[in-house]
Amino acid sequence: MKIYYTHNTGIKTPQGRNLDYFQLVHVCIDYNTNVSNVDVIFHEYLMDAEEGKPPPAARTIEWSSVSVTDEGRFSEVLAFDNVTTTSKDVITLKGAEEK
Repeated sequence: MKIYYTHNTGIKTPQGRNLDYFQLVHVCIDYNTNVSNVDVIFHEYLMDAEEGKPPPAARTIEWSSVSVTDEGRFSEVLAFDNVTTTSKDVITLKGAEEK
């Protein structure tokens, strides 16, 4: 699973530290409505993500997709300037670098 980094995703620990490493872990699409969703898990440290430690935060993003492949849907998510999660958090994934 790919690990990405972007400065200030908008998700923080309860102590207020940024969770800037993230993984896109599950993507699916409802072909009847053409709505895709992806689960994003967040880590504070690269090592935690690499070791598969439980993430301190996770969010789900839903959007109207135009791509027909999972990789295309991942690219769509990474291209959004800002996106609102299903829990109403506004996050930024654009410009993320693969680690």
